[in-house]
Formats: sequence, structure tokens, C-alpha cells
Amino acid sequence: MRFSFFAILGLSAQLLAQPKINVDEIKLRFPDASAVSITDEVLNLDVVNNKLIATREHVVQHVILDDKALGYAERSVTYVPGFFELTSFEAFTYVPNGKSYKKLKVERWEDKNRISDMFFFDDVKYRHFVFPGVQKGAILELRYSYNHLDPSMQFPFHFQESNPVLKGNFTINYSDKIRPSAQFFGDTIPVLHTKTTKGKITSLKWEVNNVNEWKSFANAPSHSYNLPHLFPIIKEFKTEPNGWEAGLNSVNQLYKHNYAFLKDLNKDAPDPKLVLLVDSLKKKSTTEVELVRNIYYWVQNNMKYIAFEDGLGGFVPRQANDIFRKRYGDCKDMASILTFMFKQANFPAYICWIGTRDLPYLYSQLPAPNADNHMIAAVYMNKQWTFLDATSRFLPFGYPSGFIQGKEAMISISPDSFQVVKVPEMNAFQNTSVDSTEIVLVDNKITGTIAVKLEGYKKYEISERLMLVKTNVREEKVEQMLSRGNNKCRITNIEFQHLTDREKPLTIKAKLELQDYAKNIDGVWYVNLNLDKSFQSFKIDTTNRKSGREFDYKSIENATISLEIPKGYKISQLPKDIEYKSEKFSYSITYKQEKLKVVCRASFNINTLLLSKEDFDSWNKQIDKIIRAYKEVVVLDKM
Repeated sequence: MRFSFFAILGLSAQLLAQPKINVDEIKLRFPDASAVSITDEVLNLDVVNNKLIATREHVVQHVILDDKALGYAERSVTYVPGFFELTSFEAFTYVPNGKSYKKLKVERWEDKNRISDMFFFDDVKYRHFVFPGVQKGAILELRYSYNHLDPSMQFPFHFQESNPVLKGNFTINYSDKIRPSAQFFGDTIPVLHTKTTKGKITSLKWEVNNVNEWKSFANAPSHSYNLPHLFPIIKEFKTEPNGWEAGLNSVNQLYKHNYAFLKDLNKDAPDPKLVLLVDSLKKKSTTEVELVRNIYYWVQNNMKYIAFEDGLGGFVPRQANDIFRKRYGDCKDMASILTFMFKQANFPAYICWIGTRDLPYLYSQLPAPNADNHMIAAVYMNKQWTFLDATSRFLPFGYPSGFIQGKEAMISISPDSFQVVKVPEMNAFQNTSVDSTEIVLVDNKITGTIAVKLEGYKKYEISERLMLVKTNVREEKVEQMLSRGNNKCRITNIEFQHLTDREKPLTIKAKLELQDYAKNIDGVWYVNLNLDKSFQSFKIDTTNRKSGREFDYKSIENATISLEIPKGYKISQLPKDIEYKSEKFSYSITYKQEKLKVVCRASFNINTLLLSKEDFDSWNKQIDKIIRAYKEVVVLDKM
């Protein structure tokens, strides 16, 4: 059964049949907008020949308000062969022509594979095209439809866009053999919901009008946390042989759906070379923990991570024997070979589905494949779960990838058994940086040494950045990282310790030379010991901000700056100490004379992954205090 989308297209059809667009009027309503959109999406659901079918039809219009929006001419439509088949496609430009419009059809387009630095091969495709004749007052119209080959794989409808929405409609048309629902996420906005029935066809419709554009913000969680959107859900559908069957409306149903992709995984005998490898790792492991660590590190060291998707390959892990021979794979493949190697070592390990922190959904809220986008392995030792993500090559054993902290993992125990377990958030004291800088005043410049020790995610973040670049580029990056004081800082004689050793802290040592920083006025030295003022950039612009402020991980940063007091000088003024403590954020900056040195100690403890909007005022007040403290100087006068 197919439904007529154009019969319900209301505003869009009238708009183009009887053009009455008043650009100036729209501009008054949305003075900062260069374009506005009108969107209509319809999801059609039915059971045909005892098979659940789903099609989705789109009509998108962009009204061009000024020349800044001419970039809208170049557009694309994404589709995935084997999942979302593009079944129809038309695009037109309606160019103002007196009191009417001239219709220009898009005659040419190009289908391409999506390629990026992340992907070796990506089965996602896009149809690229250019609207002709784009100008102020033009209307760009795009009509296309999908056939969902797996109806459980639905994607969301967004009630806001990057430009204002004059009108946005989403409709579910379904027969009496379907029982659908919808799950809402993000911020609440006024949405008109209606339900109508004609014969055996029922329509659920959600409509918004005159919605302001969605604005992104720096260091914010992904748009899915706040952008208003809904997911359609098929609760039940009816077939002749089975009657009413459950769709994806529970965690149990989702696990059953997901496990279908694992049922044929790794049933063949292991490659003899893999058996020899696992035996060698067992022999050099004296404890279970050491065995798990050694297998994990072997995969990290020897398997190249390449993110790629290939139809069902986006969901089905490849066979461990093949991965072992080829020496590369994506996240699913890493989980496959890890669990297979543990099995050969007679140690139980399990594949997990998990959503990264880009996804805000709990499995109980959204029991659908959209709730996760990553796969890892898990082992149970010492009465707790340890999560292993070999895609993070330099990550130390015991640390989950930073981007899955606090997220739910669906752990596959057996065909009929699973657990949903929350991945822990690593404590701040596990992710530390200790920066020790010793300086002396020589003529009109500062010289000294720097020693930085990094642990946990602090080390992983830097190690990954440094190990994946050439040696000469590596030193440039370290110079940028260690640079402080002003733009005349020179960093030389860089040395590393334990850069490739996951188990030990990374230490970076270097020499420092800083011109035109300390001031000597009439024989009095004025020195600001806050050489690194990184927290002054942490103030949050709260203007119209709707999103929280996200951190990659909890952390502690300690810095000690020791200034040797020049001969013949004494301290005449030290800045006042400051301190602040709260559950999510603490800091202190103190000054003290220790023998013949002035020592400034600064400590910053970020003990949260997310600041809510309610935290912003207190956070900004403390950042203001830190910024003022950054300006304080030590005064050294002659004896």
C-alpha cells in the first residue's frame, strides 16, 4: 500500500501554486535570517504480504531572503543502500518572475560515496546537486522519498533547523495492522498534535510554526540533547500467521533484534597462528588481570583501527579469523577479535553495544538501534565490569574511552541473556597534570625549565596527538602546548619519558626562555607568576545559550611556578591567596616564600562532565575571580 503525500501537503502546494511570499514580511519576523524553511515529512507504515513495510517522503523548501543564503544552491541528500533506499528524487527552483514564478528543474546530479578522514570505506552515499537560478525571493524545493528495508531503523524528525522554520510537519500514516507511537527528546516547544482516521488509515500529525533557528554553542553536548525531535516507534504490527507481534518497544525486543547480528559470529575453529599467539600470551601472564591486559594491549598494538561501514557491515561484526589475518577493523571488529581471543584463553568476555556521549538516549527511553553507535568488549573480574575499547590505541587498561563515560552498555551474555550496565566516569584524580616550572631573571628575560607529568586521559589525549604525527611536527605541537607567558616564549631541549608506555605517566621536560615578560621599573621587579592563563578562556557566554557546558573528562591540574629571588632583592609584595570549593569545581592559587624562592601554586579540579545552565552563574563568577587573580604580580624590591 502507498499513501498520497501530496494530498496532505497543504501549505507547500498552495505556496507554489499561488505564490504569495513576502520576503520583507518574513524578514521582519526573522530579521537575522538569510533563509527560512518549510518542511513536510510523512512516514507510511503498513503490513503487506505479512511483511512490515515503511516508506518516508520528504518535501523541503527554502525561501531565500538575501544574498547571504546563496550557498543553499549546493545541496545533497544522504541515503544508505541496503537500509534507506532513495526511491524518488526531484528538485526545483522557483525564481521570482513579476507576480509569478518561473520553475527551473534540477536536471543533473551526482551520486557519491561519503569520504572523510575518519572513514576507509563508508557505504553511506549522497546525491549531490545544485539548484539553478538562486536569488533573493527564490524558493528552493526538494522532494525525495526513502524505502526503509529495515523498518526498525527509523530516524528522527527535528522541529528546529539551522535556519527558522515557517512551518514544519511530521505525519505517521498507518493502517489498522500497525500500532505506532512517538518518543520526544530535547527542549520543549509548542507542538500541535492531531489524530485523524479515514477508513483503515489513521494519521498522527505533529506541527510547528514560526520556530526560531537552532543555534549551536561552543563546548556544548551534541545537538541531540537539546534540539527538539521525535523518534517514531512501531509498538506492534499484525501478520496473518502470527497475529500481533511486538516491535521495538522494550529493551528485551531491542536485544533480540541486535543479537540477530551476532548469531553466526566466530563459530569456526581459530586460525592456528592465533592459537599459538594466545598460548604465548597466557604463558607470560601470571594472573587473570595480567592475561586480560596482555590480550587487550596486543590488539591495540597490532590491529589498525579503520572506521568503515558496508551495508549490513555497519551492524555485523566480522569474523575474528579474518580480522586477525588482515590486521585491521572497525569498532565491531575489535570487539569480535578481543572476545574471540579471550575465549581461546578460556576467559569469558562479551560484546557490548553502547552509545557514545553524542547520544543522550537511555535504552529504556529509546529501545531502538538509534540508541547506540559503538561496540566494545567487556570482562567481569573482581566483582566488577571492565570495558575494553581497542579502537582507542593508546588508552591504558582499566580506562573506558572518554566518550563512553557514564553511558549504558548492553552486554551480550548469551542468545537469551544480557545486562545493561552503566560505564563508570573516571575520577578527577585519575586524570591529572602536574606542571613544575622553575625560572630565574636574567637581564630582561626569564629562563628556566619545565617538567610536566600527565596521567590518565590527560596522558592519553597528548600521547595520541603526538604519536600519530611525524617527529618534527611532534616537537612543534609540544612547543605550542608548553608555550606560556607571551608570544615571545621559546621552548627548546624537549625530552619525553614513557610516551609509548600506557602504564606509566608521561613526562615532558624542556627549557624555557621568555622575553619582555617581567618588568623592571626603577630597579623594582614586577613578575606575574601565572604564566599559563588557560582558564581565562573558560568563561561561558550565556547569551541565549540553551545548552550545558561539556567536559571530555574530570580532571585535576596542578601547577607550581618557582621564581629564584635575584641577589640583592627581597619580596615587597605577594598577591593574596584565593580558594574556592564546590562539588563540581574547585581551585586555589597561593603564594609563599620558600628559602630564596617565590613559589606560586595553582590547582584546578573539574569534577563533572557537564555543567547545566543552572551552574553558569556561579561558574562565571569564579572564572572572573580567576581572571582577576591572573593579573596579580609579585613585587621584588632592592634590599
